[in-house]
Amino acid sequence: MKILNKFRGCKILCVLLMLLLCNTSSCDFNFDKDVKGIKVPEMLWYIADEHGIDYCELLEKAFEGDECALWLFVFIDEAHLYGGGEYTFQHKAVVVQFIRIKGERFFINKMKGYCNKKHLLNLLNWGIDYERNGMMQGDAENNTKNEFPLIYEWLTSDETPDDT
Repeated sequence: MKILNKFRGCKILCVLLMLLLCNTSSCDFNFDKDVKGIKVPEMLWYIADEHGIDYCELLEKAFEGDECALWLFVFIDEAHLYGGGEYTFQHKAVVVQFIRIKGERFFINKMKGYCNKKHLLNLLNWGIDYERNGMMQGDAENNTKNEFPLIYEWLTSDETPDDT
């Protein structure tokens, strides 16, 4: 009987130890990352990592104003996230959040050399739609116009809005 009591006590101790260990970050099942207030979903940074790209580091460099990093970050889905999947739309939503934090003028000034404005407009329209609804609703056409009027003006004209 004493052996059973010791075994039962050991079992309880093991369970308590496991619960304690699983309260640390090593057992945290939420592997989303936070970069400057933007929640980067696990699958998004994981897929980029599979292609040798540190998604969060690229995003941080874009926040610091690195123009090359911003271009790579915005269009990472073109080269590395295509093939479908929700993560392509999650990425577009992260781009939208980035613009909200850094501002429209910052984004325009860093991206003004990009020549395929229609493509960028579509990226933003779908990113806003996905961010709002968690899925594609299909009527994303005016999202950028309503959400980012300066960017919309830039993307639909041949000129860059004033930097004032």
